[in-house]
Amino acid sequence: MVTSNAEFVATEFALVGLKTEPQEMLAMNEEPTHFVRHHEGSVTLYDGDGDDPIEIGRYRAFYIDAEGALCADMPLFDVFDSMQETIGYYELYDSDETFTPATMKALQADWLYQPNMLILDRLEILPRYRGRGYGLQALIGMMHWFSAGASLVAMKPFPLQSESRRKGEPDPMELDKFPSHHTAARTKLRRYYAQLGFKLVTKTQFMVRRVDQAPPTLPPTLRSR
Repeated sequence: MVTSNAEFVATEFALVGLKTEPQEMLAMNEEPTHFVRHHEGSVTLYDGDGDDPIEIGRYRAFYIDAEGALCADMPLFDVFDSMQETIGYYELYDSDETFTPATMKALQADWLYQPNMLILDRLEILPRYRGRGYGLQALIGMMHWFSAGASLVAMKPFPLQSESRRKGEPDPMELDKFPSHHTAARTKLRRYYAQLGFKLVTKTQFMVRRVDQAPPTLPPTLRSR
């Protein structure tokens, strides 16, 4: 996920939207992927001048219907293992397919009704639109629209500049301008997402947030912009 303090002179009125790409799903499917719902699309900006929204980034999320899988006698590990992007999150579950004690401690919860999970997998904001809270607005929107029926939202803060890229590959996100020190960049991302109430699960790379806690809002320093 990408964050930055790059400046952008915003108009007086601006709303962030999520434009979901159309997709076709099988009505019935015996594969583990049947219990993984894929949400992907564009982050858009409405600037109030009546024109069409501007595309300012991309997002991707996955909803894990753990309850549905267990009711269908589908091993939860198989569901998470069905996609490369989701397999690591199985670490947040115990052998009895409830959340681990470390996960529950991070959530400050004794018990959660649903084993379902929303994974915020990826968020990219174009360079000239960073530093105005648009990424945080997009995350709040993703949680609002995609988390119904889940007990927690999870993410793995990972600096996109640390991903391997081919030499000469186009870099529209200007990742080369970000600090190359992975640990420092990851720590900065964790502080960024903590603004929305995410907590780090000890001895993992994942951050979690309860769905039933108060809806997240923008930090005061961004609300007035």
